[in-house]
Amino acid sequence: MSEFNIFAKRLDEAFRKSRSEYNAAFHALECARQASRDANAWTPGDSEARIDCAAVGLHDAEATFNEVSARVWDNFKATRRTIRAELEQAVRAANIANPDAIDNNALELMKTGVLSPADYSAFMERFDSNPTMLKLVGHYAAEAAKTTDSRREAAALNAIALDCQSGEGAVMRAWDSISAISDSCGDGDGYRRKSPGVIVSMSEKWDDLAGEAVENF
Repeated sequence: MSEFNIFAKRLDEAFRKSRSEYNAAFHALECARQASRDANAWTPGDSEARIDCAAVGLHDAEATFNEVSARVWDNFKATRRTIRAELEQAVRAANIANPDAIDNNALELMKTGVLSPADYSAFMERFDSNPTMLKLVGHYAAEAAKTTDSRREAAALNAIALDCQSGEGAVMRAWDSISAISDSCGDGDGYRRKSPGVIVSMSEKWDDLAGEAVENF
């Protein structure tokens, strides 16, 4: 658990709230549908008022579900974007360079200019939680990209530099991973439409799929 865990907990709370409202509306709709089927299976002597009442109940349940389904996941994603922006700002503030965090041995190696993309990639992984060293790794990777004659190496080095200098590091990658799970367990990422039944079923998997990641964030 890091100092940023509160942001993951807020995301977890927002997802649970959205899931609860959506699933409740869907359950009410399913109950109304069953009541309508039961009412329409009447036999002579049954009251037609029962059918009318069931029809009204189904109409209301459909209207409520349509309203909830059109709102709840969009609201969740808006909340998620807000939390991410706040997290990014907090991470950026925590990423202020600290001279005491410099690994002089690694720094001297990078100054030689003889390191390969694999070396820089290893440094990026090693210093993933050290913002100061990530800044340096990114700087020297970008410099190395300017001097290599290999387009492939230059592309790899520039990719490393961009990743290091983005300020995201492990925290933001972990956040985006949890966000991807919330898309899988919610209504999707905007490209893959799900049926309501699938959304309800997948949303119940949130605890199993995201619980540990949220707790360890």
